[in-house]
Amino acid sequence: MCENFDDIDGLDEEMDDDNFVMLIDDDGNEVHFEVLDVFPHEDKEYIVLLDFEESEEEVVIMEIIHGEYDEETDTIEEEYIAIEDEALLMEVFEVFKSRNADHIDFAE
Repeated sequence: MCENFDDIDGLDEEMDDDNFVMLIDDDGNEVHFEVLDVFPHEDKEYIVLLDFEESEEEVVIMEIIHGEYDEETDTIEEEYIAIEDEALLMEVFEVFKSRNADHIDFAE
């Protein structure tokens, strides 16, 4: 899901090191993202990301799949899955917009 928006400055004040992720794309390249939001919707969890290197301010929305808990590292692996269903993608994006209307000026 990609969507332009005008102002994310309000989010910068709330960011810390936990709000950044690095993913590997289909070509094996590292892509760095800022995490804008993580939220549940209809028994699933979604993450909204902003690519650092893109000149367009567009978000990427993915479903989070939680793996097993690793006692050695005290972590739970997460997998991010692209949302194929366009209607679901738009529904989740509307939830994101509603949750962040006070922080982001969305372009129509």
